[in-house]
Amino acid sequence: MPFELAALASPRPCSLAPGAAVKARPEAADAGDVDLFDLYQQGQLRNANQRIRFNEQNDDHRHKRAIDEIDRLHGRVDQLLLINEAIWQLLAERCGLTSDDLAARVAELDDLDGAPDGRRQAKATDCTCGAKVNPKSPTCVFCGAPQPKRPLFDAI
Repeated sequence: MPFELAALASPRPCSLAPGAAVKARPEAADAGDVDLFDLYQQGQLRNANQRIRFNEQNDDHRHKRAIDEIDRLHGRVDQLLLINEAIWQLLAERCGLTSDDLAARVAELDDLDGAPDGRRQAKATDCTCGAKVNPKSPTCVFCGAPQPKRPLFDAI
């Protein structure tokens, strides 16, 4: 249930009755008199409720888009897993490699970045100017020197 600010509104009516006097706060005395502050406050509450409803709708839309993107990414990971498994089976059949060979190479590649964490991350390289260059940057941000060609998988 959405949060409503109307519960905080003044209990007095906000419509102008014929012949009702309009008074500024705090002197509004009669129940028939309309208080300008109450009119203003109720307008502000109405605007706040509209913003709340709008934000709830936007949040629902963003949430749905995020769920759709997650589903799409899961599908891509499943496709990559299938392709990797097919490649591995072909290599094992045609080249005589074993699962132990594969596990040893995975451990070797995992250790290349200095952190055996089950992920492969490209390392920063040293530029001729002495600065460290982001592995995804084609040039040094300090001197503009082009970086040497990196291995294919570092570009991914």
